[in-house]
Amino acid sequence: MKELFRLMIVLVLVTLLSSIASAQKVFTARDYKQADSIADLFDKKVFHAVQKTNWVEGQPAFWYSTLTAQGKEF
Repeated sequence: MKELFRLMIVLVLVTLLSSIASAQKVFTARDYKQADSIADLFDKKVFHAVQKTNWVEGQPAFWYSTLTAQGKEF
């Protein structure tokens, strides 16, 4: 009887997990565009965040710009 109960629990868990895995949303181009548009809401309102990273060609070095209350810094 215990083995039957364990088997039923395992089957329920497998069914539950497989249904969760198959229910994941497939994102569309519209979803990505909407998520990307959120960045426009915070443009010029977040200070000291790295805006763009640039590698120095042929060297293991990079530089970046950041926005401060006084303007852009490098």
